[in-house]
Amino acid sequence: MSEVRIQDARPGMILDTDVVDDAGHVLLKAGISLSGRHLALLHAHGVAAIQAGDTPDAPDASSASSASSASSASNAPADVDSEQLFRNLDPGHPLTQKLRRLHRQRRNGQGDADES
Repeated sequence: MSEVRIQDARPGMILDTDVVDDAGHVLLKAGISLSGRHLALLHAHGVAAIQAGDTPDAPDASSASSASSASSASNAPADVDSEQLFRNLDPGHPLTQKLRRLHRQRRNGQGDADES
């Protein structure tokens, strides 16, 4: 486990520990492979450093290709599992239910259809 400054972190690195904000909310869980979107999130929340390392099976020479595949995977809403996406939200809360409906609609290609 090594501390990495956010400006030195790169897509494809694996988080060794959970990343939490100042209030103690988990921003990212340990074990995930960082994407460009994750790094932007951490920067936006003012995170200065993380505990992360390289993937054990990926040599440094292929980091560019793993970075592009991690970035494209994060932009594929059809592949996002709803349960994983909303796992930290209260399933009974009306806004959570609305978000789930909107997610299903987008995943099924219905766009931003307005529903009551």
